[in-house]
Amino acid sequence: MNTDAYEQLQQFSLELSTDYGHLSLRWEKPDVITGNDSYKVILQGYQDGKWNDLHETYAMTTYYDGRDLNAYCAQENGFKEKCRFIVEGYDNDILVCYGISDEYDPRDFFPEVEELVIGKDINADDINYVSYTQSGTTADSIMSYTVTKDEDEYLLYYGDKEKKITKAQWDNVIELVKQGTVVRDYIMDPELVVLDGETRRYRIEWEDITDLESNYYSLRMKDKSLLEYFQKLEKGGIDIATIGIGAAAIIGAASIALLKKKK
Repeated sequence: MNTDAYEQLQQFSLELSTDYGHLSLRWEKPDVITGNDSYKVILQGYQDGKWNDLHETYAMTTYYDGRDLNAYCAQENGFKEKCRFIVEGYDNDILVCYGISDEYDPRDFFPEVEELVIGKDINADDINYVSYTQSGTTADSIMSYTVTKDEDEYLLYYGDKEKKITKAQWDNVIELVKQGTVVRDYIMDPELVVLDGETRRYRIEWEDITDLESNYYSLRMKDKSLLEYFQKLEKGGIDIATIGIGAAAIIGAASIALLKKKK
């Protein structure tokens, strides 16, 4: 919408906060609204010398978190040169005022790159966190696993428990991670109401990861091999791949000797 349409309306102050990765709007209830107040939030994008409406939604209070709306519009419409918000104020459903936010770069709040390549964009040796979370409507459908690396210490967290794992086991996790891809999350229309259902998500973190990368990228695996390995680590079964050739040979020799003794 062209702002010329607001010429006869009172303008109010609209604060856009971008600190610490936030993209939030705040305003005071305008004095011109004397009855029931309601607000329409419009995201506009600037391209080829003009502003165009990208999406609109409603705010029930004098606060609105615009991150998901920004991400959804960038995903669906491409990244514009710059963006801004307009908030329309309604008095008993009659438009009486408006506010215009400062302009901002949508790339600062949603990553433009759709896929990061491990080994190119992400150094596998820099990965220090790998997790799998699953939620659902039953107790059996809720689970979480996290493995972390902190210098020479490697830990597995599962449920409310934790245990140490070996470097070899950590290396096995990373080898499985390298079979996946790191992709930008799909952002749903913020106006859609999603009923509770089962969700699954793999995530990794690495040295010098940004908040933007942490918030919007997930690890996508082609099969359940990583989840199955987490479950194996939880149960604590012998993992030949993690104990080394020498230790495996010792176990094998001991087993043969035991069999001969039984004979």
